[in-house]
Amino acid sequence: MDDVDVRVARADPLAKYLIGIAISITFQIFIVSGLLVWLFTRLNPVTFFKHCWEAMVVAFTTCSSAASLPLQFKAAQQNLGIDKRVWAFTLPLGSMNQDGNCHVPGDGRCAHRRVLRVELSFGKLFVILMTALLASSGTFAVPGAGLITLAIVLRSAGLPLEGIALVAGVDRIADMFRTTLNVLDDLSVTTIVAHWEKGLNRKVFYGEETAQPTPVGAES
Repeated sequence: MDDVDVRVARADPLAKYLIGIAISITFQIFIVSGLLVWLFTRLNPVTFFKHCWEAMVVAFTTCSSAASLPLQFKAAQQNLGIDKRVWAFTLPLGSMNQDGNCHVPGDGRCAHRRVLRVELSFGKLFVILMTALLASSGTFAVPGAGLITLAIVLRSAGLPLEGIALVAGVDRIADMFRTTLNVLDDLSVTTIVAHWEKGLNRKVFYGEETAQPTPVGAES
């Protein structure tokens, strides 16, 4: 019975870690990103999510935003009605900015605190925040890249790197949510930029007309 209690006690921080990531990322996807699309473009967020759904599913299952890039291109041009001159630049650039990995240090730190009993000052929390923002901007679009970000952040805050082992076993599940957020945010920002640059066809977005295919050799 004691062994069972020990295993439950060790699994509890990991369960809270995954639940925290799932809740925070779901909130950012459907509330923050959807609200930004509506505020800046006045497009229907529900329709926007429907157009992005296929790319989001591939990102969720592969844990690689680079693997879903072809479907992002398809969604941008055929579903969202965005000009190629916009999405051909913003989507590949966005794949290098893994904003979902910013959730790793915060939620991972909570798991560290519960298991290792490590308390952090406000100064260290600020260091974690800034390091996470900088590290996520250059993270590779491959599965498991969040662990590299976590190692950088832990080192900058003076925390033991052994704590990475606490979340490594469940990181694949967390990575599914993070990658989905990366892809959705790239598409939402691309939609907003297209609106600013007069490169958004609202008739295509609402299904009133079909997007014209880009001619071969056309300027990106």
